[in-house]
Order: sequence, then structure tokens, then C-alpha cells
Amino acid sequence: MSRYFGVLFTLLGLTAGVRAEGNPERHLAATTHLYLQWDGMEAHRGASAKTALGKILEGNTGKLLSGLLADFKGNLPNLMSGASLSPKAQKELLESAASFLPVIETLGSHGIVLGIEVRSIEAPDVQLMVVCPGAGKNAKDFLKIFKLAAALNETQATELKIKDRTIHEWTAGPVHFNSWNEGEDAIFTIGLKGAADVVERVGGKENLTDNVLFKRIRGFKEFETSARGFIDLAALVKLIQKARPEATQLFEVLGLNELKHLTYFSGFEGPAGRSLIEVQGIASGKGLGKLLRGKTFGIADLPPMPADVLSFSATRIDCGALYDLALEVAGAAIRLSNSKNAPEVKDIAKAANQAVGLDIRNDLLGSLGDLAVVYTSPSESPLFRMVLLIRVRDSNKLRQSLDQVIQKIATLAPIDLRTKRKNYLGVEMCQTIVTKGKDTPPICFAPTYAIHKDWLVLALYPQPVQGYLLRANDQLPTWKPGPTAQRSLTALPKQFTGLSLSDPRPTLSNALSFTPLVAAAFQSAYPDSWFDASLVPSAYEITQHLFPNVAVTTEKANSIFWHSLYSVPLPVDLNNMDTATVITCLVAITALGKPAEKTFKPVGEAPPMNQFRNLVPLELNKESRGVGLNASSLIDIFGPVFQRNMTGSSP
Repeated sequence: MSRYFGVLFTLLGLTAGVRAEGNPERHLAATTHLYLQWDGMEAHRGASAKTALGKILEGNTGKLLSGLLADFKGNLPNLMSGASLSPKAQKELLESAASFLPVIETLGSHGIVLGIEVRSIEAPDVQLMVVCPGAGKNAKDFLKIFKLAAALNETQATELKIKDRTIHEWTAGPVHFNSWNEGEDAIFTIGLKGAADVVERVGGKENLTDNVLFKRIRGFKEFETSARGFIDLAALVKLIQKARPEATQLFEVLGLNELKHLTYFSGFEGPAGRSLIEVQGIASGKGLGKLLRGKTFGIADLPPMPADVLSFSATRIDCGALYDLALEVAGAAIRLSNSKNAPEVKDIAKAANQAVGLDIRNDLLGSLGDLAVVYTSPSESPLFRMVLLIRVRDSNKLRQSLDQVIQKIATLAPIDLRTKRKNYLGVEMCQTIVTKGKDTPPICFAPTYAIHKDWLVLALYPQPVQGYLLRANDQLPTWKPGPTAQRSLTALPKQFTGLSLSDPRPTLSNALSFTPLVAAAFQSAYPDSWFDASLVPSAYEITQHLFPNVAVTTEKANSIFWHSLYSVPLPVDLNNMDTATVITCLVAITALGKPAEKTFKPVGEAPPMNQFRNLVPLELNKESRGVGLNASSLIDIFGPVFQRNMTGSSP
């Protein structure tokens, strides 16, 4: 998660300029509970250029993105014919069209500072403040965007004079939106208090620069950072306990009553992006601390995985302790609800034991060890290829418990479940078959497990289990870290309580292999447009700079740390991209049939915007006048740009 901010930050910095002077944190309250700052790209341009993502953006990818931004800027003034917005909103949008790119460039150049202060939970009082350093020079552009937001919510900004400041404010229900300039900085706030209260708290005797957590993260020197932040967990816990004293027991069960803070750092280390998250104050002997903190392990402790493994994650976990914690949390939640008819947790656990015919805690979970590994490999299954391995403490007891559970499930399930046992390399494999019903299609899963060499291996098909057995008997090659992965592992702690590795190269290569097809088809459909298929980079141009993303979890004293080194910050884990690709292809094939004849017109004509609106069934805030636009409104706004961009004519 910590690396995902890099996507947004890098794109904002494509046209970065000069870093603003000053200390924008002085505008935030000393009691800020959440703080996040990004420096902008210019302050770290040299370090950023050395990273894999920086090298990718130096080629055709950067040119394509810059071209798209420039084209977007050039077409924005031609918006609006046919948009279903109020006349005032149309007027504001036309006036602010040329301001979008200067605002993005300013943010990319000077960075951004964000702070959230929770003053009260009982009588809700929360304020978000965003400071844009150096944005005062583009004050008119920021103000136009602010007024546009008001117009799109069918209201207008009011100009106020407070303490020698010119404040612009608009409201949406109980929420107040404020904007003004403080020296060279632009400030935006969202909260439940009006402008007078907000300004009163700015520029006081104490501000965020006096905050102990702020001083702590400012002193961080482990690696070059471009973004940093904190969450004051102790203060938030106190606020919650003050508002709901009965929640104290739940915090104690979870082991969170001694929480201190979370700190976050993101930056660079050679060709890699690097991040570090620390959570301080998780008690080791109870609650979540008992689960998250345990005996460390290393690469040598991992089970034999396929040589072509795309990604894996290994972590210490005590299944018995997890079960105990779940019961304790359920009990605390029942007591918190004050429900007189709620059953006792011990009665629920007893009923579950009777249903399966064994002691779940001691017989089943107690037979498992404290290390779990999940991996995906393209060679073992094209779809749904996740494989789970859990270290085993008592193989015989676990085998008997699993047999008992499967038999009970088969008798209780409303469908026909059958088990098939097979000896493979001297090891018993147990396969569960879901038989096809009279009115149901065949089921494409055959859940299978085996226990061998102190590991329980489970998969949705027999083949991954067979693969594990072959590797465990030295009949197939196993995964070993390559040079780039080893470099990252060498730079990180050698012993850990959690380890994850994900190689983005095969997945991205597979996804990017479709782009030439799409680009050529688009160019064929719109030959007179600005688009050139050769601007789309080849898959190799992008993936040649990439290497596996590695993250480890460690602990020290009463803190838990998450370290990561990565080549490209992806917003999701794409280790199952093959599944997504197949589904996407099926949808695309269907869409390119007869429906496409109605959606797309011959060369020279643009697709009618109402067809694109029909492709977006979900509308957000359809009936609300709150903050935000629905999908149809967005198409109404940007549809004309697309249409003019493609053909030079109005819809």
C-alpha cells in the first residue's frame, strides 16, 4: 500500500518546475491527527530519474503522457456544447477550462501538504486542510477550480473578509468548503465549521512544526524521502474512548489500547522506490500483537515453490491464536451492543464443534504450525491459480481432523460433494468433487489438498498439489531469488515475520501485448485524429527496466515495521492478471460484435455520446446535491472534447 502514492505523485510531476520556499506546515494545527506531505518532483528529480519508473517515463511512455496532457489542455476551451449542466455550471466550466493544467503543474512542481484534525467525535467536528505551497502565484487558477466545484454542486462561493484575508466559502449541507491564500501558499479546507472558526485556528502560537511526531519524521535520514506522514493513533484512541467508553474493552481485547502512532516514509534507493511504515504501541502478548509478532524466519524456511512463481507472500500466523482472538472480539462486540438476546460466544463455539464433530481449536487449528505461504504460478493453472501452504505441527492429527470436517460438510451441504483419494509419489492426495446437478452447469473447481514434509498444501485443482510434491522430492526445479530480487533482499533485513515478492514483468508484458492491437484499431477508426499508433511504447521498452517488488515485515521493541523496495508502484497486485485478461478478451469479443455496429460510426464520424453514457450504468450521487458528479454528467462534460478531438466537429 505504501508505494501506491508514487503513481499519482509521478504523474503530477511530469511538468514540474521549482520547489516553493517556506514551511507550509505552519498553517496546520499542532493537534493534527493525520499528516501527509509530498515534496513535488523537482526537489528529487535526480533521484527519480535513476529509478525504473523514471527511466520508463524518459522514453515513449513519457512522450505519450505529455502529449495527452497537452492535447487535453488544448481542447478544454472547446467544451460544453450539449452538456446537461445548469447555465451557471457551464459558464464556470468554460471560464476554468484553461486553469486545469496550471493547477496540475503547480502541484507537480511544489508538492502538497494534507492534514486532518478530529476535534470531537461526540459532537462531530472534523477538518481537512490542504496546503498547496507556492500556489499563491496561480491564485486565479485555483480559485476558478474552487468556484467550478461550487457551481457543479448547484451553489456559489461567497467572498468574506476575515482578519485581513479574503476567504471564499461555499457549503453543501453541513459541510463548509473554504479557500484563501496565506502568503505564497493556497489553502483549502473542508469541515463542519465556518470560515471564521477555520481562520481563527490558523497562525496561532502553536502549529504543526511544534508537534513531536512532525519533528520525529523530519529527522528521518535512512534514505532519501519525497513523501512522509504520520497518524497520531494514541490521540484518536482517546477520542474514541471518550465518545464511547464501552469501546475500551474492545481496544483491550485487540491490544490496541497502547497504540502510539503510525509513521510513513516514501522515497528512493538507487533504481528502486523505497518505503517504510512503522506502527508503534502494539502489545506483543495479546490481541493483534500476538498475531503480528512472532518468531522470525528467512528465505531458507520457505517451502519449495515453482521456479516461475509470479508472486508469493509468507507470514507468521498462529491459527489457534487467531481463533481465540475472533472469539474474544465477538464477545466484546456482543457486550458492546448490549443485546439481551445475543448468544454467549462459548455457546457458539460449542455448537460449531458439535456440528463438525471435533474440537476446532485444539484438533484442527492446533495441528497447524505458525507459517503460511500463498503463491501464484502461471504454469500450474491458467485461472484462479492461488496456492496455499501452511506449516504443520501434527500431521496425523491434522489429517484425521480434515477427513472429519470434509465428511460433515458433505452430509450437510445442499449439493452432492464427493471425495476422491489418490496416491501420488507415495503421498495421499484428497480431491473434492462437486458433481453437476440436474439444472446446474459443471463446476470448474476440484479443491485438492495433501500433507507432506510438514506442509499442508491446498489448491483449487490437483495439478498445483502434484507440482509441490514433485518439487518436495527434488524432481522439479524450485524458486530461488534472481539477481535483482537478491539485491533487494540484501538491502532489507535478513530475518522477518513477513515477506512478499511480486514480479510485475510477466504480467505487464502480457497486458501490454494487447496495446498495439488496440492502438492500430483506434488509429484506423480515427485516421485524421492526433493519435499515432507508434507513440504507444513496446512492452519490452517498459519491462526492461523493471524488477521484482519486495517487502518485509519486522519488529523491534514495541514497533512493527513494513519495508519495501519496488520497481513500479502498481495500484493492485496483478498476479492474477491472466484471469483478468481472459475475461477482458471475452468481453471485448462480445462488444466488437453487433453491439459495436450501433456504438461506432464509420470513419470520420464520432460515436454519439449517449452510447458512451449507456456503457456506464453506475451513477454516483444521482439524487444527491452533495459533492461529486454522476457518471452521465462526466460524459456530458468530457464527451464533446472527445468528439471534437477525434473529428473536429460538434456532436
